[in-house]
Amino acid sequence: MGITGFDNSLSLNSMEESSACLTSLRDILFFYINKKKKTTLLQDLNASIAYLNHNADFDSFDRAAFITRFGNEISTGIAELEQDLPGRKIKYNRMLRQEVRTLFDSSAFNVDAFSPGPEFQIPLLKCS
Repeated sequence: MGITGFDNSLSLNSMEESSACLTSLRDILFFYINKKKKTTLLQDLNASIAYLNHNADFDSFDRAAFITRFGNEISTGIAELEQDLPGRKIKYNRMLRQEVRTLFDSSAFNVDAFSPGPEFQIPLLKCS
C-alpha cells in the first residue's frame, strides 16, 4: 500500500488512495471468504479503511500504528484465506517468502529472490 507516499510523494493523498485500494480489496475478497469458517478479515479491512479515512493527514499519520494494528492482521488474514482456498498453490520466487504472514515474521525475506536460478545459489555453511 502507499501509506509511505513513495509512489506519489507530491499529492500527499496516500491515505485516501490506500483507503480506496483496501475498499476494492475488501469487495473482491468477500467472494472468496467461506461463510462457514470464522474470519475477521472483512472486519479488519473495514476497521483499516475507517482508520485511514479518519486519519487522512499525510504528515501526522501514524504509520507504525497502522501497520501493527491493521496491516499485520490483514496480511495474516489474506495468508490464511489463501491456504483455505482449494486447488494447487502456485510457488514462485519473490522478496517476501510465501510461507510468512507478515513482514515481521522471522525469515520473512528471501535472500535468493534476485538470484538467476537455483544453480547459482550459494549453499549455507553449517557450523558444528
